[in-house]
Amino acid sequence: MEFRKFRQSGELSDITVVVDSHQFQLHKFPLYAKSDFFKALVRSAMVDKDLVHLKDFPGGVRVFSLVADFCYNMDIQVSPRNVAQLRCAAEYLQMTSPGNLASQTEEYLQDVLYSSKFTTLVPVVEVFKGCCDLGPIAEQIDITGKCIRTLVDAWKLSNEKDTRTAKDAISNTVLDKLIEIPTCWFQQLLITARDRDVPKSTLAKIAGKHIFSLIQNQLEVPICSESLSFLLDSIFYELPTAVETLQTAVTTDWVIHALKMATETDCKCRSILLELAGKMLRNFSMRELTQLSPDLLMEVVQYACSSVNCIPEVVCEVIDRYLYELALEKTLTPEIFVKVATCLPVDFRANHDLLFQVTGMLFQTGGNMTDAERSRILEVVDFRRLSEETLRRAHDEGQVPITYITKAALALCTKLRAALETAKNTIELQEERFQMMCQCTNFTSGTWIKDDGEDVVDVRPQSRDNLVLQVAHVKESSPVSIEMTHALVESKLAVCALSEITQGDPVIYVFSPFKPQLIEIASTLNGKDECFTINNVYRKLETGQSFWPYTPKRKLSV
Repeated sequence: MEFRKFRQSGELSDITVVVDSHQFQLHKFPLYAKSDFFKALVRSAMVDKDLVHLKDFPGGVRVFSLVADFCYNMDIQVSPRNVAQLRCAAEYLQMTSPGNLASQTEEYLQDVLYSSKFTTLVPVVEVFKGCCDLGPIAEQIDITGKCIRTLVDAWKLSNEKDTRTAKDAISNTVLDKLIEIPTCWFQQLLITARDRDVPKSTLAKIAGKHIFSLIQNQLEVPICSESLSFLLDSIFYELPTAVETLQTAVTTDWVIHALKMATETDCKCRSILLELAGKMLRNFSMRELTQLSPDLLMEVVQYACSSVNCIPEVVCEVIDRYLYELALEKTLTPEIFVKVATCLPVDFRANHDLLFQVTGMLFQTGGNMTDAERSRILEVVDFRRLSEETLRRAHDEGQVPITYITKAALALCTKLRAALETAKNTIELQEERFQMMCQCTNFTSGTWIKDDGEDVVDVRPQSRDNLVLQVAHVKESSPVSIEMTHALVESKLAVCALSEITQGDPVIYVFSPFKPQLIEIASTLNGKDECFTINNVYRKLETGQSFWPYTPKRKLSV
């Protein structure tokens, strides 16, 4: 029997189904034929079996309209956007017999999940998003679980394969769509990915996207601080070693926004973000840093200073540039200057030139500043660590009491005197080494001896009383001639033996007069780089070549 025309016209309707206040004029037989839910109504003790209200129906009016069409044997359009809703609707209405709506939508769902391995994850995310308004039923029939497992499997492969499909797994297109899923499901997705060893870099990129979307949504449509704090914490604390995980995956702008939001909402993850900002301190632009309050910046700096990889020069530059920018904006006060400038350890700041420049700007814009305030500001500056040019400018401008300049000038003189003394000692030491080099004339000669039937050349010094001046000098007949010369090798005095070979490139053997043994060197012979060890005793291998020293193909042990 053809039911289509009755579905379209509502003619001879004998049952009214209400979904979200919308009435559907339908017929019992097509519904009973497909749905065990409606079939059970016949046997129930309902007073009015001709009027049925479906509460919390998955997908609402739009999806029930498709289900009704299916019951009337009409073709319906199934897509990644509605397959989860149709599958849940089939479960709700008990349309689970073979070939019914449940099995057909389940088959379509499996095709979507499987084909994502070879194409793109976008349809999987669309299915996942379609579960958002379905409530617990989507979890009960494991649609969300299947989507999560499919996404995680793809993320694992993205680290193992360099294919278009693998790259698509963590593309912005995929991650941007994941932003729309509820945070509770995203947390479950993140936990599954972490427990199945998805790479930390992938976890960081995924989590970073979601966190930033929460922050942006808060700016546009604010929610209560407690709710946002819970959402942020639920993500951060599921990341393994959150700081290291995020450090290479997020931008400095992301860190600034996340830190400010965590501070406003008093999140537990605030300490993670402070540590992260401390590690990334050198990467921030001054425009980004001036978005932070002085107190918040000082907290970041304290975390940076506590790091084992802290670079004092970088931290000092950040603080001084921050104060300079506030002074340019004319928002710097004496209280902020003193508090921020003194938040670093005393010995961190090697040069106070920029800090002194900030004090000058502060004096010009500070209005009626008391003498006590001026003195407190000047005490922050260590005038002994000012350059000569800055001291001269301070004297010429006349904004600093002469006593500060005098003390600094005396300290500068002391520093210069120490530098001159150091330079003098260095010159004397170099002169001594030069004289030593000129006097290196007492060489020993190598001699041939027999050792277990092998030819050995003995290059031990004849005497160890003056070892520095005694080095090996080996001679051999043509076609090799060896000439002893003095040279500075890597800024150290050495004696070189230059071997002129009739075949191949020259080889330089470097002898160290400052060690009991001769040093290991690299040589080039016949255009090939080779390495050998010269020691107190150097063995000569049997060879048909008529020159010595012989360069072996392998290192020799003595």
